Amino acid sequence: MRRYAGLWLAAAWAYDQHTGVDARIRRALKKSLEPYPKGESKDDAVHYLRDVLSFPESAVLVYDHHVIVDRRFLRQEKNRKHVNFLASIVAKQKSIKNAAYAFSGNSTGFCGRDMGAKRAPYPCLIIAKAYGAKQPGVLVPNPYHQDLDYWSALRDHIKARASSRPWKTRLPLVFWRGNVLDRWHAPDDPRYAGDSCENEFGNHARLAAMAESVLHPDLVDVKCFSKHKCRARDPDERPCPDEQYLYSDTMRRVQRNSSLITDHGHVAKENYTRYKYVLNLPGSTSGSYSRNLNHLWFLGSVVLFWKARFSEWYFPALTEGETHLTVDSSTLADAVRMLEENTKDARVLREKASDVDHRIMCPSCLAAYVSEVIDEVRAHFALSKLLDDPCATHAFFDALNCQRRDLVIIRATARPAGSFDVSEFMHRRLTTNTTFAKTTCHEIASRAHLQCRQRDRSILGWLRAKLGGWHAAQVPSLDEPPGTRRRLRG
Repeated sequence: MRRYAGLWLAAAWAYDQHTGVDARIRRALKKSLEPYPKGESKDDAVHYLRDVLSFPESAVLVYDHHVIVDRRFLRQEKNRKHVNFLASIVAKQKSIKNAAYAFSGNSTGFCGRDMGAKRAPYPCLIIAKAYGAKQPGVLVPNPYHQDLDYWSALRDHIKARASSRPWKTRLPLVFWRGNVLDRWHAPDDPRYAGDSCENEFGNHARLAAMAESVLHPDLVDVKCFSKHKCRARDPDERPCPDEQYLYSDTMRRVQRNSSLITDHGHVAKENYTRYKYVLNLPGSTSGSYSRNLNHLWFLGSVVLFWKARFSEWYFPALTEGETHLTVDSSTLADAVRMLEENTKDARVLREKASDVDHRIMCPSCLAAYVSEVIDEVRAHFALSKLLDDPCATHAFFDALNCQRRDLVIIRATARPAGSFDVSEFMHRRLTTNTTFAKTTCHEIASRAHLQCRQRDRSILGWLRAKLGGWHAAQVPSLDEPPGTRRRLRG
């Protein structure tokens, strides 16, 4: 057993060095950019960059190995986690190139500028597509990997626990813990655009799965971790239009008596390894992705997906029946029963799930994909013609009026694996040691100016490059509405 564990750990280490991006994921990434007009010139890059930076609540700039955002971007928790994750990648991979993009942490994948009848001229980078891969936007990992050091330490911790729990000793149940909420709203509520139950899909799915725990307690252990977090919609007081999301008799029973589906107490991620089968359910906010899925791939368990439409960045590399099984209320218990009877099928699914972790979800794999996204965005919008030319970058930022911007550089400090306390893995809001350093457009321009001068020691040569390449370019002020044009000074 010790020899086997040693081989397993050695293989895991070797896999973690994998940095290539699966061809299916790469094709999906390229396809998601196809609907947007492709930039060809430096002027195209100028207009793209100006438009992105015009929205400080969503703009992310990567320049000279710095991650730069406006403080208004940091108001949202997912935004903070996203740039913390990105900063950890930039700190470890000096190959990350200069770029800029709009980011939305909305769990549905909707981004304000890309929701109209006419597609925006450039996409948002988003963390999920609630209604399937055809939604606009470019997918990136959700922000709950925290940063590369945290993710590496968490995987090592859970994998060590998984290796200590052989398959035969695990409980023959499918396991899930979480909450269920009432997301119904009044039809005339001005805060919502859709019908009363537009956000009920995930909670209906969760309640349906929990009802299976009452019907099949020997096969299904799907429950709330707190009675206060078990507040499903009352179908009589809050009905859905057009008979959407109807409740079975058992669902009505557990909705009235939530103690039937509550097992008080948080279950640490490493203790999911006590179970042979683990379930991923849609999120409670909008029925989209759930952060729970991030860690299911390296538990050494079989992964079951509840039937849903949402998509994440790596889903093109998954195969139903190989990497996971898809279930619903009519098939969940039967799937567990079938896997118990067919141990070879269960072994293949476990091995394929582990392969997803090794090839796709390892820290270097995540970093490689984010780097690929940045490269594709750069190429599609011709950003290298602007941001890789320090003289052009200086001219661009020197021409902007950024007085109303409060820019900061996000810096991630590396942490050795041994510095993480196990209790940190239980916190939903991990306190990272990211630091902020104030900056301005003038400082960015000055840094580019210095690089420009270093590239061409002759001031006359620098002026010639600037005037020769930029005399016809136009950059509007960030304080003017998008579409306004203003000539560069000089």
